[in-house]
Amino acid sequence: MPKLRTTEQGLAGRSCWHGDIFSDLVRGVPTGGCRKGCRKAEPRACTSESRTKGTLRGNLEDDLSPLVRATNANHPALNQDLLEKVLPWRPSGNGKGIGLTGPTCGCKTRTMSLLLRDLHLSGVQVRWVNAIELSRASSEVFDEHRGAEAKNVLRNAAHAEVLFIDDIGKERFTDRAELELYSLIETRVAHLGPILWTSKACGKELREMMSGNRGPAITRRLAEFSSVYRLPYKRAEPIEQLATHVLAGSA
Repeated sequence: MPKLRTTEQGLAGRSCWHGDIFSDLVRGVPTGGCRKGCRKAEPRACTSESRTKGTLRGNLEDDLSPLVRATNANHPALNQDLLEKVLPWRPSGNGKGIGLTGPTCGCKTRTMSLLLRDLHLSGVQVRWVNAIELSRASSEVFDEHRGAEAKNVLRNAAHAEVLFIDDIGKERFTDRAELELYSLIETRVAHLGPILWTSKACGKELREMMSGNRGPAITRRLAEFSSVYRLPYKRAEPIEQLATHVLAGSA
């Protein structure tokens, strides 16, 4: 699973975040400050300012998988109309991200990888995490040997400037995994932290993978705070209506 190294360093190594992941999530610690009095308002302010764009490019190319590194905007399987919608996206302070849904081999992850690379090279802190990794971390937080690493995965996901969750619905939705996904989404929404995400499932199919208590809430939040594009993408689709229909409605 590809990881962006500067995000790991900035949030886990040199950042000003302190304390246990659960107390942070429950207290709703903002993504722009520190509970121990750091006056620097943005997560990036707590990291080194000496990184150049060349350094960012090197780290990214080292950490992404060969498949993703080989992807470019002219890849024959990519939908150029969709790229025109996705690639210009930048964090705007309203907490709204992008969601891509559709069948396997639709190039959802490839499309997002191009956006993530652009964001990373422009200095935005990005955290790329697979939904299965989030689910595994949720189940290991109290493990004697893996607990610290699991908490770090959840903490980084909560505090990233931009979070990308790949393949929502591929994980097994245990009660714990579902609770942590719900808490993660609610925490980021509360502090307008955008989420980029992909999923093979949509609407009713995704909700039925989860409990009747949290499933509708999770999909509705994703719909409310995402511009959702369904693959195969058609330029004429009314995207905002589609977001509500696909996730929050009866689709």
